[in-house]
Amino acid sequence: MPAIEKTQSGACGSASVDESKKVWVGGQNVGVSNWGSVVAEVEAMKLTDNDRIADELLKRVEKNDFVPPSKRNEYREALLDEYLKS
Repeated sequence: MPAIEKTQSGACGSASVDESKKVWVGGQNVGVSNWGSVVAEVEAMKLTDNDRIADELLKRVEKNDFVPPSKRNEYREALLDEYLKS
């Protein structure tokens, strides 16, 4: 089960749009930027197929975070697992 740690940054401890999340991917805890925005965008698509959801999550995460090509499948799985929990 992936270990998740949620962090937020903002003035005076307030939540902001740059919410990030730590996700366990391939034996490492990695930071995912703008997790809240990524989830909101994918939810708005109203997709039902997990493969499509995983593809859309990865596409959006890759806009802000480096995903090593050799780890793309591991990221897809970890992102989908976290998305399905939310």
